[in-house]
Amino acid sequence: MTAKNKTEKKTNKNKFLYIVIALLLLFFILLFLTNRSVKYNITTESTIDDFLGKPSVILFVGTYCGHCNVMVPEYKTKIWKDYKDKANLWVNVIDNKKFNVSDIAQGYNINLNYDLITKDKCLYIPSFVVLDKYGEIVLKSCGGEKDIDDIKETLDKLLE
Repeated sequence: MTAKNKTEKKTNKNKFLYIVIALLLLFFILLFLTNRSVKYNITTESTIDDFLGKPSVILFVGTYCGHCNVMVPEYKTKIWKDYKDKANLWVNVIDNKKFNVSDIAQGYNINLNYDLITKDKCLYIPSFVVLDKYGEIVLKSCGGEKDIDDIKETLDKLLE
């Protein structure tokens, strides 16, 4: 093997090594950015900051409320089913019980309060807020002023 061939082989090895290092660096950068993403698993311990990164809906209801008992199943079929993978969804049950509706994120979260989120006083349920991915309120309803179709329409616009 000539000196020229050895030099070319060494140069090719170096190029390959640089490419591998660059790809690894790119991989770790993407991994870091992905891990910085928002938590999408909303629970009874979540704060309003956990809703950042995706459009979000927080429904405020009580199991003793007749209107709420109609709204929650409708919410499951019209909102949860279609948006659970695209938006943060939480049913905040203010009497700390659960609706007899399976497969939806529900419970009582003291950190999520309509009055604190909206800076408005609301004594009625069902109520809800829809937030954009930055946590800004884009739709709110105190005591049934708006309905599930309004939530659906707002989510569709936010997800365009």
